[in-house]
Amino acid sequence: MKRPINQLAIVSIALLPVACSPQPDSEPETSSFDVVFVRYVENGGDLFLLDPSNNDVRQLSATPASEEFPVWSPDGSKIAFLTVQDDKVSLRVMDSNDDSIAFLDPDVSNPVSWSGDSKSLVTTVDEGESRGLWTISLADGSRSTVPTGAPGDAYATWSPAANRLAFESTRDGNPEIYVAGVDGSDVVRLTDNDQLDEWPQWSNDGQFIAFASGVEGEKDLWVMRADGTEKRQLTDKVLFGDAYPSWSPDDKSIVITVQVAPDTTMLALVNVASGDYKELVNGAAASWRGAR
Repeated sequence: MKRPINQLAIVSIALLPVACSPQPDSEPETSSFDVVFVRYVENGGDLFLLDPSNNDVRQLSATPASEEFPVWSPDGSKIAFLTVQDDKVSLRVMDSNDDSIAFLDPDVSNPVSWSGDSKSLVTTVDEGESRGLWTISLADGSRSTVPTGAPGDAYATWSPAANRLAFESTRDGNPEIYVAGVDGSDVVRLTDNDQLDEWPQWSNDGQFIAFASGVEGEKDLWVMRADGTEKRQLTDKVLFGDAYPSWSPDDKSIVITVQVAPDTTMLALVNVASGDYKELVNGAAASWRGAR
């Protein structure tokens, strides 16, 4: 099933200089603002950029709307994000080369993930009392369902190395992690426990999947191989928040959102090999640019 959506219409929103192209007069040449994230201000969420090597922060947007769930495209040329204004949610895509903003889809109200070739997105769409997965083509704006054969699929991410999706599903009554082809074929369940397994995210080489696991309000970061083997818990009761983990370009670190107080979240960096953990800056929903 496919249907056209509102095609790319350029809109105007207030943007601050994009740090993907460093300003020689204002920032050292060694600055690398490769993490985009949300920081909540008086009017809602704005987009910020972070250099994780020194915790330098630069504001990227300042708008009346609230920006949510920014995600770099794998080629580093675009950032997809949600905007919330007057109780309306829509999907937008920022071109990091010329700062333009494309209004992509007024019906998308859930986080998105890019395909490995940066040409398509996958998102969650409410379907009555259930949920399902849709892909969106940036070329022509068409939507396609991902028919996995059961309801309750959500929050998918696209493998950068193959045409497969990792997603959570309540098809068996409890949120678990599954993988399937983008065409809905070859569905494989990767987790099976009494915990809530959510927010899967592929490593850049496609060999591992990071995910959140635990009870509501107390989730930790785990990693496993893409076939579900070699599961490892990396954090212990850090209150992992509702946002995708994001792998560093070399797959050695993962940035996550942690809740440090009832109304305060921070970005934290986790070493994949050792599990060493350190807090970075106030913020949420970080995404690491894969292209360097």
